[in-house]
Amino acid sequence: MKNTDQIHDPDTILPTSAAHKPRRQKSTGKVFQGRINERVFHTGLRSFFQDTASGERQAIAGSPQRDILPQSRRARTLLACFCIVLSFAAGRVSAAPVSAQLIKAIHAVETGGRLGAIKGDGGRALGPLQIHRAYWIDSRVPGRYEQCADLAYSIRVLNAYMARYCPNGDDEKIARTHNGGPRGPQKTATLRYWRAVSRKMNGAK
Repeated sequence: MKNTDQIHDPDTILPTSAAHKPRRQKSTGKVFQGRINERVFHTGLRSFFQDTASGERQAIAGSPQRDILPQSRRARTLLACFCIVLSFAAGRVSAAPVSAQLIKAIHAVETGGRLGAIKGDGGRALGPLQIHRAYWIDSRVPGRYEQCADLAYSIRVLNAYMARYCPNGDDEKIARTHNGGPRGPQKTATLRYWRAVSRKMNGAK
């Protein structure tokens, strides 16, 4: 697979169909994508805590509702757990962003640090970080694929993709996932790519 726009060995770039094939999800009529009506949610949450706090004050004051205190604490604990799960589902809890050093190394390996609408991998990869369309789709970053020509936008796509498929992964796993897709760290074909990235991170030419 000939690729004149990328400086690294094209043998290390896996075919789009194998590496970055979008994952289909079953339709349920209305797909939950973590879009929450925050005003209603937070209003209800605030009201709940105000009610339970009032119950605690009554219990402390010696009212007949003495069992409200332990019950309200249990209820708040359960609600807190629910909110954590909900925040994960809504995509509000994400992995740490990829380090600037690793991004710089990937940029150097992919396009030699160049900027703009660089096309590679037979025209299937775009921009400074050589983002494939399927990769962009899987990242779920709003916008248009053509925006991957911009480095800042490409970094957003890379971070979102890693938060989904390689959360809290080390530099090697992130680089191999970028090169080989979600199963990239398990593919021997991505080892060569990681060695190239590692050399850039260590300052080797």
